[in-house]
Order: sequence, then structure tokens, then C-alpha cells
Amino acid sequence: MNEYANSLKETLTSLIREMSAAPAPYVKYPEKDFTRKKKLPFETVSC
Repeated sequence: MNEYANSLKETLTSLIREMSAAPAPYVKYPEKDFTRKKKLPFETVSC
């Protein structure tokens, strides 16, 4: 990949990690969404 694509991917990955650390502002039902371990985690769904 070229340098711009790598930079963009790294920025996006970094933002998703920050969001997954505190997902409450980004989900509809913070007390229920992404609490079960069998479903896809927030970080995987956001990609």
C-alpha cells in the first residue's frame, strides 16, 4: 500500500480502538449492547 493508505488505515484503527474503550456514546443501549461475549465485539463490528 502507499503511504497515504497506510496512514489512513492507522488513523481509522486508532479511532476504533478509542471508541471501543468507551463505546457508550456510540451505541443505542449502552447497558446492553456489546455486553455478551459470544457476539461480535464493538471493535470488530466497527471495522
